[in-house]
Amino acid sequence: MQLQGILAKVTCGASSSGLTGPGTTLFLQTFEANKDNAFGAVQRIGPDAANAFQGNYYGSVPITGDSNGFTFFTRWGQPTGNTQNPTQFPATGKLVTQLAIYLDPSDAAFTNEGQKLHYSVALNKAGTAPTFNRDYIFSFGWYSTTDASLSDVTGEALWVSVSHNTGDPKDPNRGPVPITQAGWYYLQHVFYAKPCDTGALSGQQCVYADIKIFTASKGGACGAVYTHSPTGRTASWMLGSDKEETISTVRSPRSGWLIHHQTTAAWQPLMSIDSFSYRTF
Repeated sequence: MQLQGILAKVTCGASSSGLTGPGTTLFLQTFEANKDNAFGAVQRIGPDAANAFQGNYYGSVPITGDSNGFTFFTRWGQPTGNTQNPTQFPATGKLVTQLAIYLDPSDAAFTNEGQKLHYSVALNKAGTAPTFNRDYIFSFGWYSTTDASLSDVTGEALWVSVSHNTGDPKDPNRGPVPITQAGWYYLQHVFYAKPCDTGALSGQQCVYADIKIFTASKGGACGAVYTHSPTGRTASWMLGSDKEETISTVRSPRSGWLIHHQTTAAWQPLMSIDSFSYRTF
């Protein structure tokens, strides 16, 4: 319980993301006691303090998913994804989800060119029995060679970009960023309302998401937003303007999921996950 209390205070980039006040923790899960809210094929590993993010236990993400393809899936503490009326999307304030993940871009972890994995947080549609509305996706892909369209980065890297759909992680139009250092990171989604850009929705509030990757240290501490050196590419994106929706049509996060798109035995990513949380500010 002491560890859970410490992690409940960890929300990366509070000042830079405009997260005011102490916030309210609606959901927090680690692997210390169990994996009750971590579904899919993810496995609880420990005691293993040497490799854990914090404490003695963590989640190991395998290559092959469950019957639905998920290597990791959570409903953020909700018993089901579609039989409740989750939090109404706020006219002010923000909804924040965060997942700790270990990423290794070396060829010891990845052996197949273009191997991809995706991590998404999905929002619900409004209604007394909400259904899926839209994904907000991190897409990762491992590449060992230089891409002519991204010639400022040479050698192997785990490229990442974001979109509402899975796709090519290093598509120049998606603002791709290369991760070249193995370590723990936080994947963060910050959902909020702002004036709609579309003329037809003038005067209304629409849903936007700031999506970022933060560096992290063993023990749970947040670092800065990840920036690749020496190119200065920064892992910070905004989604929403391309598919504007008013806040009256959506509700709070429905699910978080991670899935691999290749299942070959040759792919052996050294990937682990740990604390995942959902908070309001």
